[in-house]
Amino acid sequence: KPVSNVLYFDPEKARLEPEMLVLVLAALVQSGDVVLSIPGQDFDATKLDDLSRCDVDDLVRFKHISKPKGGNTDALMAAFKLLGLSTSYVAQLQQNKAEPVVAFQTKLGQLVPVAAQLVNRLGRGVNFLGQDLLAQCHVANAVATVRGAKELLEKLQQFNTPAKMLAMPTTKAEIEAQQDAVALIPAFDALVKFCDGQLPAIGYLDKAAEHSAPGDVWLDKKEQAYTQIKQAIVAVGKLDDLQPILKKAQTQFLGLETEWKEHYNALHDRARLSGADEVKKQQVKNSPILKKLADLATIEILPKQELLDFHSALDAMKVCRDFSKANLEASPLCPHCCYSPKNDGVGVTAGAVLKGMPAQLEAMLAKWTQTILDNLATPAVQSQFDLLVAEERQMVESFMQSKV
Repeated sequence: KPVSNVLYFDPEKARLEPEMLVLVLAALVQSGDVVLSIPGQDFDATKLDDLSRCDVDDLVRFKHISKPKGGNTDALMAAFKLLGLSTSYVAQLQQNKAEPVVAFQTKLGQLVPVAAQLVNRLGRGVNFLGQDLLAQCHVANAVATVRGAKELLEKLQQFNTPAKMLAMPTTKAEIEAQQDAVALIPAFDALVKFCDGQLPAIGYLDKAAEHSAPGDVWLDKKEQAYTQIKQAIVAVGKLDDLQPILKKAQTQFLGLETEWKEHYNALHDRARLSGADEVKKQQVKNSPILKKLADLATIEILPKQELLDFHSALDAMKVCRDFSKANLEASPLCPHCCYSPKNDGVGVTAGAVLKGMPAQLEAMLAKWTQTILDNLATPAVQSQFDLLVAEERQMVESFMQSKV
């Protein structure tokens, strides 16, 4: 109604200019208090974007305003049930309380990121010891299933006020169609996290097996455990049946890892020299007998290869002072010397071999000495004594007499 050429709405009481009227009506629509109707369209709390794009002149000529309906109760109950929330929230929502919305959006905020990650992760399959777990449990189209659930959950996120929830256009049928898919999200997530979480343990055991000696008792036990787990997985028929099998597998992995640490520790102690043994090794290297044998090795009739083999065996004895079983937490092999039972062997104890080396040198010297004496005693060699100068002959004869 115009007043002094200015158009007002209800000039006697409200005296609202058209633009102010539209602003008040928009605020009432946003709060969920009214539904604004113009020719051809109704605006409720879920259609604020459409309202903001509407021409002011069209809004001023609105047909009427009305109270919002109490919402689609069946759809709202289905939505709360979908998220595992109490359906009693629907009554609170109809009383314009915020608590149901907070609970609803909190649950959505937890599920949507998980669903988004699963869409990407499930595309790579869920394998455990080479077994396709989803195929074994007859789960088909897992990615499409989770994607459909994700799309619905993302759609529900836009209803973030009591008014928007009460005006939610999503139907009960749309929600219930995704009930099973949404229920699978936590199960898929737990399965993926378990399998991915066991990769370090499996990698540890596989590396230990790679460096185990053929016929190793621990290696046989590991292979038997893997075979049992795979057979149990093949026998399952549904996702729920996997849980006890995977839990048992985790326990078996921990047991195998503990046993490997004990086993490897014992093998390492046998194969490597300690700090005290290092001193003994140096004593053997500095042995006067070893120096005598090196001098004698220049004589052609002596088996020089025996001395070379002795040096090779002595040099092959590695010293590892810093190893402890605690080093095996991160890797199945010693980080200091990288001892590998497969590559380095699991034969006699290195310390025991080292202990016998001085006697081995004495025996080699005695053997070589006897070889020289036997050679000097032959008529062919003795016939050459006259060719020696007096001093050289005296040395040879003295040597022969000293060994009688």
